[in-house]
Parts: sequence; C-alpha cells; structure tokens
Amino acid sequence: MPSFIPSLLSTAAVCLAATFLFLRRSYDNSLPPGPIGLPFLGNVLDLTRDAPWKTYKRWGEQYGSLFTFRIIGRAVLVINSLQDCRELLEKRSHIYSDRPHIEMLSKMGWDFNLVFIPYHDKRFPKYRRAVVRGIGSASNPSTRPIVSERCNVLLLQLFEAPSSFETHLRDYTGSVLLQRLFGFTDYRRHRSFIHNTVMPAVEGASGLSFFGAQILFAFPWLGNLPSWVPGIKFLKDARDQLLLVERIMQEPVDEVKTQMQAQTSSSTAQSWARDLLQSAERGDDPNALSEREIREVTSTAITGGIDTTTSALKTMILAMLTYPDVQKRAQEEIDAVTGYDRLPDFSDLSQLPYVIAMCKEVLRWSPPLPVASHNTSSADQFQGHVIPKDTTVAVNLWAMSRDSTFFKDPEKFLPDRYLEENEDLSLSWGLGRRSCPGRNLAESMLYLAAARILAVYDIRKQRAPDGKELVVNPEFVSQGILLQPKSFRCSFVTRSKDAKALVEKLIEARGDVF
Repeated sequence: MPSFIPSLLSTAAVCLAATFLFLRRSYDNSLPPGPIGLPFLGNVLDLTRDAPWKTYKRWGEQYGSLFTFRIIGRAVLVINSLQDCRELLEKRSHIYSDRPHIEMLSKMGWDFNLVFIPYHDKRFPKYRRAVVRGIGSASNPSTRPIVSERCNVLLLQLFEAPSSFETHLRDYTGSVLLQRLFGFTDYRRHRSFIHNTVMPAVEGASGLSFFGAQILFAFPWLGNLPSWVPGIKFLKDARDQLLLVERIMQEPVDEVKTQMQAQTSSSTAQSWARDLLQSAERGDDPNALSEREIREVTSTAITGGIDTTTSALKTMILAMLTYPDVQKRAQEEIDAVTGYDRLPDFSDLSQLPYVIAMCKEVLRWSPPLPVASHNTSSADQFQGHVIPKDTTVAVNLWAMSRDSTFFKDPEKFLPDRYLEENEDLSLSWGLGRRSCPGRNLAESMLYLAAARILAVYDIRKQRAPDGKELVVNPEFVSQGILLQPKSFRCSFVTRSKDAKALVEKLIEARGDVF
C-alpha cells in the first residue's frame, strides 16, 4: 500500500466526522418544519430542476405556507404566502434583503452584479441608485423615443419574417438596452454581441449546474481543484462563462470610450455609459462611479433585462393564441382610442386600461422569475420559529401568483382581475429592497409592444395542410431560474387594409434603424 493512503484515509475520516457534526447542528433549530430528507444530501433528490417552484407549492400544501427543507446541510426557508412575504421582505427588509453566496456564480464572474451583491456591501446602494437613475425611469425623455423606434422595427420584422418571432422579440429588448445604455444605434453591427455573448452568459448563470452549485455550497474548497479532475466538469463550464462575462464588461464600454476620444459622429449619441464616463472624467461629483464601477453597473443592466422581458412578450403572444376573446377585447379598446390611421403611443397607454391589465395578467400567469432567492443578514423570530442568520430564503412568486385568496380562478387568464382590484398585486418584479430597479423600463417595453402588435396584427394559430388549426397548448419550460413558454408556432396577420397601410408606412420610413 502506498505510504500516503493511510494519511489520506485519516484525513477523509476527519472531514466526514466534521461534516456529520455540521449537518447535525444544522438540524438542531426551530425553523418551520418541512420534508425530511436523506442523511447528508437532505432533499436534493426530491427537487426537480425543471420546476422547483411546483415542488415548493406541493410541499407547502402539506407543511404550511412557510416551511424548511435542506440541501447538503444548508437550510432553505420557503415562503409560499403573499402575506408572509410582505411581512418578512417588506416590513423586515433590513433582515431579508441579503443574497446567499453561491460560489458557482463567483467562479463565473458574476459576483459584481447588482442582482447578486450582498445587501450590506457598500456597492449595493450605490449601484442600485445608479441603475434607477440610468434606466429605471421609463418617462426619461431619452428612453421613450428609443423604445418607440425599436418597437416599430419589431412590427416590421413580424411582417417580413413572422416565423422568427421569438428572435425578433429578443432583438427588440436587446436593441433598446444597447441604445439606451451605450448609444449603439446600428443594431445590425452589435446584434452578434447580444446573441453570442450576452445571452450565452445569461443562460449560463440562469442554468448553472444545479448539482455543481450545491456541491460548492457545501464544500467551497472544491473550487480550487483543477478542472480536469473527474466529476467536476462544472468548474470548466464556469471558467468558460467567465470569459463571456469579461467580454460583456469590457467591449461595450471600450467602444464608447473610443468614440468619445475620437469625437466620431456616433459619439454624439446620448447614452447612460457616456454620461457616467463624462462624470468620472470631470471629477466634480463625489458620487461619481469609477470606470470599473461603470463597467459593472452597465453589465448588470444589459444582462438583467433581456431574458425576462423577452419571456413576458412570448407569454403575451401565447396568451392571445389561447384566449382569442381577450385579444379581441384588447383590440377593440385600442381601436376606440387610436382609430385606424395611427399606432398607439405612450401617451395613449393611460386610456388603455384593459391592455395594461392584460400585460399584468401575463406576468401573473407565468412570472418570468418564479422564485427569488434571499438570505437573512441576522437572526429573526416569526410565528414562534427562530430563523437563524445566514438562512437561505426561497420566495416562491409562482405559488403566490396562484393563491386563490388573492386571485380567483388562478389558473385562468383573466385580465379583469386587475381592473376590479384597487391594489396592484404584481409580483413578478419582486418585493422589498430587492425589487427590480429596471421595472419601469421593462413595463414600458411590454406595454407599448403589446398595444402596437395588437393594433396591427391578429395573432392566430397556424393551420395544417388540411385546413385545420394546429393545437397550441400553454406549456412552459424552465431554463435555470427563468420560466418561459415552450416554443410554439403562430401567424401574424394584418388586421385590415388600414393596418397593412401602417406597416407600409414603416417600411418607407425604415431608414437605417435595422
């Protein structure tokens, strides 16, 4: 026997004993009870990667709206109730606004991102304030024209290549963000950056190896092993993701800096990054961001808004296929406001309450981010239970959106529920101090696109060669933490000669916006 084996076995025994004691202590608390898991593994094998929010809801029906499960020794507190969520995340937000540290995200280079920064990190209020000022206001005079122009491009793309509508929706959200953040008006030149860099990085963070993440949660020292070690391919995947994240931080800001230094015509394009860089150069603002911080906040913004907004738009189109009566009623409201000779604009949205209610129902029917992860920054007591410091909290927004206490017939798509309720029960943007800072911009993109698409097109099911309509079921799939409709086919048919004339006017005026 080689001489190193006895010492290796002894070390392994000590590690196992320490792990056992750690796990035993982790169970000795008065957290709300939940499902009993296996030794060491806890409930990790009970979770389905595709839809953990459904598992949480099912467990909640058995153990109560507030319960605990464990993954490799770490307790996870699940909140399925909107009432409990508001009590903890809003009234006690100073305790429940932290984020759990996920080593895999650090390995991928995402630890700079506002979404993952700890609540008590000095960067959190600084970055959040910057994002809110930069893109958080949809009424910003430099934002609405961008959204309007890119929405018109979307209408043209749906006319010329309707079968690629999913790609067009992503181009719409990506182009708005690129122009608002960096002043990039030629989307054709930057399209590959969205599709080949930003989206693979976002999808990698969203769908990171569930097993790898949990293993590093329990044994962070494994992250220091070389990626060729058998069984830890997830580390190589993380390092590949790191290269993409670094490109996102470097390339757009580098291009803006080059334009500013060269004083090219495109450098005159107004953008958030340009404003931040100029403020840093002047040095007259004590709250100005450093160049490194500018790269981090702009990267947060470009990666945080594309997938969720695109998912919401796809869900809206699926809902119109599934509920044609809703589509017809929304179109009648639009026609009554705009007539047939112009497209709806931002100034019309206040007169389109049903369209807005429909969009809110889209976000409730299938929230793009069904679960939000929080962490306790200090110990707390709630409903007779002790919730220790550093407890991971899973906020099940999907279950809350199906709470019949607040939403009658929750499985049905009923926009009227938002016309009848005085209280805005929108949950998709999160609650408390971790709510989405870009909510207003995302909503403006969703609302205007929904109104203009329905003003011009009937969204219809495609037909088989025998003339029968193809069946489209409202099915949803998860991509990591993102929930979106399963791919489906549909047709976009201009509603009338007047509607087609509106599209033809856009074709004549398209210019170089493509």
